[in-house]
Amino acid sequence: MIVNRREKYHLFFHKKENHSLHQLLSADLCETLKPYMEKKLYKMKEKGLTDAACIPMAASFLLYGASPVILDDGYSTEDKADGIRGFMERVLKSR
Repeated sequence: MIVNRREKYHLFFHKKENHSLHQLLSADLCETLKPYMEKKLYKMKEKGLTDAACIPMAASFLLYGASPVILDDGYSTEDKADGIRGFMERVLKSR
């Protein structure tokens, strides 16, 4: 695993004894980001870029669904970003 400057606390938060703290921080991060995700999704809907029926539900699904991927050390940062972006694009794509 390669840790760069942007991930300097990675080792601390991924210690086995810090797992509960890490989970709490992840949940708090999702809650903090949710209003911003909703705002983005509403703008996308106005532009016809998504037909998500319930924006708050979509925002929660996308954020909390991405969390386990972000926490998985089995993928590089780039693979995580590409994978999550790809799934989000497919989920949000208009029918």
